[in-house]
Amino acid sequence: MRSMISVAVLIYLFQVSYLPLTQCRVYLPTDANLIGQTCLQTPKPDLCVSSLESVPESSDADIKGLALIMSDKVLKGKAQDALKEINELIKQTPISSNKALLACADYYGTIIEFHIEKQAHDGITGNQPRKAAQQAMDDTVYLVNECNNGLGSSPSSPLTVKSASVADIATITKAIVQILS
Repeated sequence: MRSMISVAVLIYLFQVSYLPLTQCRVYLPTDANLIGQTCLQTPKPDLCVSSLESVPESSDADIKGLALIMSDKVLKGKAQDALKEINELIKQTPISSNKALLACADYYGTIIEFHIEKQAHDGITGNQPRKAAQQAMDDTVYLVNECNNGLGSSPSSPLTVKSASVADIATITKAIVQILS
């Protein structure tokens, strides 16, 4: 009887002390700092941090995961917002004067469908060389600038602000991809 009580006490102590350790995530101080440390290596650290922190999955991501989040979620979302704005402007503009807007719609379609969804994603995940993702971000900035130049937009127009945000996030994404290389 005494040995049964001893065994029961040992099992209880094991469950109380060991099992909680194996059933929960071990918190490492570097987890909380990875976003900050990564973003400090980008051209716009504050924008990088706020962008990544707006996506809940980033708190558990490694650097590769942060690059994917920045590309597939943040950048793609901002590019989609800009494209939506362009499409609204196309609807409001007479057909004879929306040639530049139509070109911008094509540029943003290319940014989303090719540079983000294909080149950047495949470069970050390793299906293509990392340089492909970096080049995709350079191409994104180039196409955004082509759109802005074609429109001759004022610096305060909603589309110009959205375009600047897309270019900034693309530059940040490229910097994070370079950390992976």
